[in-house]
Amino acid sequence: MAATITFHANGSDGTESLIDHQAALASGIGFYGDGFGQSVAMDTPQSTTFITDGTGTAVTGRQLRNTKYVAQAGAGANDPGLVQAGDGTSTFQLQNLPNELCPLNVRFENDVSVQTLNPKVIIFDRQTIENSAVGVDTLVYEVRHPLASTSAGRLNLVSSDSKAGKNQWFEFDSGQSTPDTLVCTPSPGPSGLNTNANDDSLNGLFDTTPALAGETRSDYLAGAGGSFTRHDWFFALSAIPRSIGAKREYALYFSVEFVN
Repeated sequence: MAATITFHANGSDGTESLIDHQAALASGIGFYGDGFGQSVAMDTPQSTTFITDGTGTAVTGRQLRNTKYVAQAGAGANDPGLVQAGDGTSTFQLQNLPNELCPLNVRFENDVSVQTLNPKVIIFDRQTIENSAVGVDTLVYEVRHPLASTSAGRLNLVSSDSKAGKNQWFEFDSGQSTPDTLVCTPSPGPSGLNTNANDDSLNGLFDTTPALAGETRSDYLAGAGGSFTRHDWFFALSAIPRSIGAKREYALYFSVEFVN
């Protein structure tokens, strides 16, 4: 098969759904207040997240894991970025947020094993990636945490881009004329399991996460040069409206390069 990129959502019940962004009404992720169709107060992050159509009005929208911005990382190591997730009341450091509590999983698949390079996320106005979204700021965090335990930290293999940071939200400011670019982790592997030999959480990872058929623990120590037929990125997303009204000039763009 040809290389593909698909978008998957983690439902609030712990099961996965395909986000059909090529459907007639362009299925996607919508952010709301206390429930589907409820407005988000201006200058306040959303309280719920759903799959919806391109207008944000589909009543059949499925509820997803919600990741709500709480605080940005400060200057010190003991002042991390914070997120509210899980039961909707618990607050975690970003580095402790598990993959399974994220609303979005971006998946690359190919018929032969490849390395993935320069994966990037941009939040834009749904017309051109040269323009920022209109009227809504977005905070994005790439999660590298396959373990279900919220006491564990993220994997050792992460993006080397200083803008991405290891424990802070990446801010897409709607006030900018051109959006910034979030550079993500190269070659994360299936289910985001790939890391490197410096990762001391590897044993715990495999105690709770079964390896794919025919693969061993050492297969997931390949670092940025890891070659797999599937690569998964997981993202926490939080939206803050900066003006009143529905926000439809608003979309997420993902791109990646790959080599054999």
